[in-house]
Amino acid sequence: MKPQLKKKMLSDISAKNALINNYLKKIAEIPDISKPLSMHISRHSFAHISQNPGIESFAIKDILGHSDLATIEK
Repeated sequence: MKPQLKKKMLSDISAKNALINNYLKKIAEIPDISKPLSMHISRHSFAHISQNPGIESFAIKDILGHSDLATIEK
């Protein structure tokens, strides 16, 4: 991937991530949720919930885009 395209793509993703995080904060205010909500927290929640029904750690690692299995087993 060309460096300029990669930089633009990462910038676009970052901007959308920030926008979604702002929406999540507004959504959390409606039912008076006191815990912070963000895309990052969502990824942690997904990984945690996925482990409960017995989904293999390798599948969760791949879905989250991690290269090292140890990242999700912390």
